[in-house]
Amino acid sequence: MVQGEGPRVFNRAADQVVTADGLHERMGQTVTEAPIAVVGSGASGMFQALYLAKVRRKPVVLIEQAPVIGGMFASEQTAFGPADQGAYLLQECGHAGLDALFFECLPPQDWHVLDGVRRDIAGNFFRGQLDQGSLYADLRKLPAADIARCLADIQARANGPVLDFDTAANLAAYVESRFGPGVAEKFIVPLTQKIWRQPPDKLSAWAAKIVHLTRVVIHGPEDSLRLKEKAELDRVLGYPDQLSFPPARLAHHRRALYPRRFGLQSVADGLKAALIRHGVQIITGGKVTGVQLSVSAVCAITVEMAEGVSALKVSGLLWTTALPAALALLGGSGGALANPPIPHRLVYLFLDRPPQTGPLYWFWSYDPANAWVRISVPGAYCPAANDGGRYPICIETHVPQAAAGDAEVVNQVTAELRSAGIVTAATQVVGSHVLKGLRGYFVPSLANLESMQDQRAALDARLPKNMYISSQDLSSGVFYLPDILRASAPILERM
Repeated sequence: MVQGEGPRVFNRAADQVVTADGLHERMGQTVTEAPIAVVGSGASGMFQALYLAKVRRKPVVLIEQAPVIGGMFASEQTAFGPADQGAYLLQECGHAGLDALFFECLPPQDWHVLDGVRRDIAGNFFRGQLDQGSLYADLRKLPAADIARCLADIQARANGPVLDFDTAANLAAYVESRFGPGVAEKFIVPLTQKIWRQPPDKLSAWAAKIVHLTRVVIHGPEDSLRLKEKAELDRVLGYPDQLSFPPARLAHHRRALYPRRFGLQSVADGLKAALIRHGVQIITGGKVTGVQLSVSAVCAITVEMAEGVSALKVSGLLWTTALPAALALLGGSGGALANPPIPHRLVYLFLDRPPQTGPLYWFWSYDPANAWVRISVPGAYCPAANDGGRYPICIETHVPQAAAGDAEVVNQVTAELRSAGIVTAATQVVGSHVLKGLRGYFVPSLANLESMQDQRAALDARLPKNMYISSQDLSSGVFYLPDILRASAPILERM
């Protein structure tokens, strides 16, 4: 702890220096309790901080190590406008209080609200063809003998036990329990080698959640609907024409949202404004380097900034960023992941005409013949992305090595998209941009998840009673933003 006249914290949001007692002044009222410190200003950290301030009416200080807040919502600026960091269509999480915060950061008229079958129009590229009808691979593209084998395997397993993400020993066991060995051999094995460079028996079953390997398409619309009347088939069969799927039969009715003005930066800016409006103090360029305990609870933290080290009294600590840093803060340590991230790039191409992707918002590549993994088409869910007659398309692609040059990667993805017919020969690429970050693709291997579980167990054993972890944790199925927010709800109510 820093000794002296009292803790001083530089509040960059208001561009002033305040004392810890000054953090208690909020919304015109004097609050006697110390603030809750929320560490990490990615999307989940900002939403959780706003919930604590607006709904729980707690004094909050948000601490971010980077010079700006927003995390993955901080769009990069290009000569052709903003570039989001991949396919980030926002999804409601199903918790009314948290979902209402979307309209706290931007008013309803500033959102595209996508509902029913249009909430998430996703496809896939498989065996040289773009499928605009389904997110799930259409096995009818396989040779006739392989189709027959896959059908027989699926029917044979229809009444048997189906393993779930958290009960399957690995991805191979998960897939075989649902579809049988034919689908595993003809589809899953080549796919996992392409995306993660690992066989299915070395990957966690949670990998199926990341790349949506829970179902396959193998029937036409009429037969699919008839067969999906049976719960045991509904859980493994996809539907081949998503825009004609009966809305009443959707698994849930949570909506998707995207701002009308292109770029998630407007959401980050709106969240920042809402945080300040509800009395949240924001510290950027600050790293939490120590905690002080009183009766097994955090009573103060030290924050290292360019201006020096400051001390801050707190009533609780909510950690929303990487686990190894939290473990190190509490005196533990975690080793490097056994399988390092795969070298990766996010490439924006700006075209002079729309890509040949129909209504799709995004789609996976299940085809080992190309290096790209996922493509998003911003103009499909936000027409303003095409303002100025430039049509952006975002390609997430693996590269041969981490040192691969950006220009080389742009040429590679351009050639592959032309070969696939997604960008026609007549289409001109008028510009490109490679995102500065996100140059690694996480491998959900059993070894990596075991390391993460060990880190979490070591962290849980050290946690003070008023310190909570609320961040991505694939080992328990918490991966996408809605997962994190949904899992955060009971934590936020306890704080």
